[in-house]
Amino acid sequence: MNTNILICAYGPDRTGIVEEISNAALKNEFNILDSRMAVLGDHFSILMLVAGTAAMFDVLKKDASSISGLTVSLKSVSDREIKSDVFEYKVKIVGEDAKGLVHEITKYLKSQNANVLTLDTSRGHAPHSGTQLFRMDILVEAPKNVNVRNFKTGLIELCDRLNMDVDVEQVGR
Repeated sequence: MNTNILICAYGPDRTGIVEEISNAALKNEFNILDSRMAVLGDHFSILMLVAGTAAMFDVLKKDASSISGLTVSLKSVSDREIKSDVFEYKVKIVGEDAKGLVHEITKYLKSQNANVLTLDTSRGHAPHSGTQLFRMDILVEAPKNVNVRNFKTGLIELCDRLNMDVDVEQVGR
């Protein structure tokens, strides 16, 4: 019987980490279902969901934990329930960087009972002024009983107060 395993790993960035962790999964007959990987500061981080036989869990854990320089944690997890009573939205926000932006946006989303599925942030510079810009890409699911117009309007008003541009697009379902 197959089981899902969540692999969380991080360590100093270097060439080959992805190959090594994917090899550990493959050689223990686990299939990579979903993953997020990124360089954050001078470290590489991995979140990976794999599926395979429960009997191979300990061997996978040993092999993944033996990868040089990585701190690794594995956990058995259940499949995520597919919800039919939600809408999904892609939210893209960009503007001048300031402390507290993630908190303010996620505080609003929580107030709307919107669940964050993914949230990616990055920094860059505006092309002409060189101003430090902050970008946030979020995939959220909001209950179908939430008024779509009010949801979008509230997010736009919040971003206006934060001097941020926002784009909200309904996707899927």
